Amino acid sequence: MEEEKLKEIAISRYKNGQSPKTIHESLGKSKAWFFKWLKRYSLKKDNWSKSKSRKPGKSPKRIDESMEATVVQKRKELEKTLYSQIGAFPICYQLTKEGKEIPSIATINRIIKRNNLTRKRPAYSSKVWRILQLLLHLLTIFTSLMLLEQCI
Repeated sequence: MEEEKLKEIAISRYKNGQSPKTIHESLGKSKAWFFKWLKRYSLKKDNWSKSKSRKPGKSPKRIDESMEATVVQKRKELEKTLYSQIGAFPICYQLTKEGKEIPSIATINRIIKRNNLTRKRPAYSSKVWRILQLLLHLLTIFTSLMLLEQCI
């Protein structure tokens, strides 16, 4: 049975004179559940049986949209510049240089991530591995030349 239907049944049974204990026990709900919805019903609102969102109405610490747009724009400008750093520190440095208000490094990183401006780093290839690959390549060339000499 739907949750809203259960709430309405519980309240209608209460209005018909049944005790709260028998109502919540027969519905398989807790005492707190029953009295929560009885209190909501007694406030005489139309949508008393609907659950309320727990999400806060406002996020006072969230950065404003203009600052977020400034950080995103600065990141895109830095990406266009050849050989430039594009992380949070260079963005912070550029904004400071322009005399603008700067958010924290962590906030800049969150803005970059939220706007999907992150990049996956290329796989690391050590110098030793590259030298070994080069030597292997040279060895194959050398053996093929030796085989050619033997055939001639």
